[in-house]
Amino acid sequence: MRAINIKIKKGDIIQVKRDDKDGDDADYCIIDLVDLENVAAPLIAPANSLSITDKTFRSDFADDYTEAFRNCIAKAIETGKTVWIPVGTFKITGDIILPSNIKIQGAGMWYTTLVGDETVYADATKRVRLIGSGSNIHLADFAIIGKLNYRNDKEPNDAIVGSYGTNSTISGIWIEHTKVGMWIEDSKGLKITGCRMRNTIADGINFCVGMAESTIENCTARGTGDDCFAFWPTIRDKQQYSPGHNLVTNCTAQLPFLANGASIYGGESNAIKNCSFSDISQGSAILISTTFPTSNQDNSINNNFSGKTVVEGCIIKTSGGFDHEWGWRAAVEICVDKRNISGIEINNLDIKNSLSNAVSVIARNAIDKTGVLSDAVLQNINVSNYGIGAKNKYGLFISAGAHGSLTIKNSNIEEIKNESADFHITE
Repeated sequence: MRAINIKIKKGDIIQVKRDDKDGDDADYCIIDLVDLENVAAPLIAPANSLSITDKTFRSDFADDYTEAFRNCIAKAIETGKTVWIPVGTFKITGDIILPSNIKIQGAGMWYTTLVGDETVYADATKRVRLIGSGSNIHLADFAIIGKLNYRNDKEPNDAIVGSYGTNSTISGIWIEHTKVGMWIEDSKGLKITGCRMRNTIADGINFCVGMAESTIENCTARGTGDDCFAFWPTIRDKQQYSPGHNLVTNCTAQLPFLANGASIYGGESNAIKNCSFSDISQGSAILISTTFPTSNQDNSINNNFSGKTVVEGCIIKTSGGFDHEWGWRAAVEICVDKRNISGIEINNLDIKNSLSNAVSVIARNAIDKTGVLSDAVLQNINVSNYGIGAKNKYGLFISAGAHGSLTIKNSNIEEIKNESADFHITE
C-alpha cells in the first residue's frame, strides 16, 4: 500500500483497520513493515515538454492512456521535446516502445503512476511494459504498478525491459507487482539510480545479455521473487557489447521470497560495493556462481568469470537461507559448479547472524565438468554468529565437491570446515 499527503505529528497513532464491507473475517493480520518518509512536493513540467494528457494525443473519453503515451512519444521524437507525465494515475494496457533520444519525465514516484488493468493483466500483451529500443533514453520520476499475481517464465517480462544502448539513464522509478522490476540487455554505460523494486514475481533488476560498464546505484529491492540484483551474461541472444565492468553500489536488498540478494553469474570484472543485505532467508545475500550458462556450445563466445570480480564494504545480516534446489546457502557463497572461477576479491564485509554458514565454497560437479576456484582472497572479513537457523554450520565451509584454493587475510572467521581433499586454504 502506498499512501501520500498524510501528515503525522509526534504522538499520533497510525492505524490499519479491516474493512468489514469486503467480507474479511480474518481473526488478525500481520504487518511486517511500515516505511515512513518525508515526500517532496511534486515536480513541475519541464520547459519544452509535451504532456500525455494533451487531448491531441487521446480521445476525450478514453481512460486508457496507452495510445496517448505512444502518440506523445512519436510527437516528442519529431519535435525534440520531453514527454511529460503529470500528477495522476494512468492506465496502460500495451507495450510502450522507447526509441533513441527520448526523455520521459514524471512528477515523482509518489505522484505519477502508470498502472495496469487487472481485468486484462493475465494477457501478457496487455501489461505495463516500457521497452528500450535505442540509445540516449532517459526515464525519471514515476511509478509502475502492475497487477501480476503468478509466475510463468514462458511469458515475457513486464515493467522496464529491452536495450538502452549508450548514454541512457533510469532514475527515481518505483516498480511493484510486475514480473521483474527491470530486465536490461545490450546497454553500455547505463546508469540506474534511486529506484525501488517491491513485490515483484521474479528479479528486481537483472543485467542480462551484453551488459557493459553499467551501474545500479542507491536502489532498493524488497520482496522480490528471485534475485534482488543480478548480473547474468547469458548468450541466448546476440550480444552487442562484451559483458563486464558492471557495478551494484550503495544498494539495499531485503526479503526476497526466492533466491539471493545480489548475484554474479559471470562476466569480466563485475563488482558489488557498499551494499546492505538483510533477511535473505531463501538464499545467499551475495552469490558468485556458475549456475547458469554463459557460453555457446562451441565456446566461441564465453562470458564466464574473468578479470577481477570484487565484493567489498557490505553489511550482511540474517542471511544465508534455505534454497529449495541447493539446500542451505551461506550468507556469502561461491558456487564453483561445472566451470572455473578465477580472480575473486572479497574485502571488508561485516557478516552477522547468518542463518546457515557465514561463507562457503561449494560445488556439485558433473561428469567431466569440474570447476576450480583460483586467485580468490577473503580479506578483512568479520563474522559474528552463524547457524542460527540450522545446526552444524560454520564461519567458513568448503564442501566435499569443491576444488581449488582460497587465501584468507586479516579476518575474524571462527570455525573453518574443509570437507574437500582437493581444496587448499591459506591463512
